[in-house]
Amino acid sequence: MTTSGYASLALITELPIDELKVDRSFIVRMDESPAHVVIVTAVATNARSLDRTVVGEGIEDAATAERLRDLGLHLLQGYHFGRPVPPEQLALPTAAPTGTVR
Repeated sequence: MTTSGYASLALITELPIDELKVDRSFIVRMDESPAHVVIVTAVATNARSLDRTVVGEGIEDAATAERLRDLGLHLLQGYHFGRPVPPEQLALPTAAPTGTVR
């Protein structure tokens, strides 16, 4: 028997974190495994109870995104929203010149 799960859960209240990420490996198996739904739901519920933002990773379709929103996840990321791009291809807003007051 290993205690790594307990140890990592105990750290949630000790570490200076403000968000918890649900790993893609749980999310992609939700359709085929009720146990994975229970795990994702439990992580989201506990994280929200601790005032942490809940992030889901590996979202590949709209149905999964909607299901995770219904479960209370705050932020979602994955190919459904966009593929990774090199930094030079990002369209970032330009900052106002220094000293300008608006």
